[in-house]
Amino acid sequence: MAEIQPCTKTVRKQGKRQPRDAKHLLAEIKARYDKWKLAVQKSMGWHFGDKTTAKGNKTNDSKKMERIVRSFPGTAFLMSVFLVLAISRSATAHP
Repeated sequence: MAEIQPCTKTVRKQGKRQPRDAKHLLAEIKARYDKWKLAVQKSMGWHFGDKTTAKGNKTNDSKKMERIVRSFPGTAFLMSVFLVLAISRSATAHP
């Protein structure tokens, strides 16, 4: 059986990185930090978002309204079942 040999070859990026001034470097670091912070907030469920929509995502207000509207059919069904039950009990109570 052949032994597994560790890889000793290193691969390096071929392109040269252009020097950046401190202003651009700080802006890039801040942008990356802001993206990281937002990702942490989303992963922990703390992200509440803003009122604007990005990439077709719904705002929290529209999500709440959608949940309310989706609850109407179930609520109507339950109310109609209880109404029919009440009518049937009242009809059988008085012959």
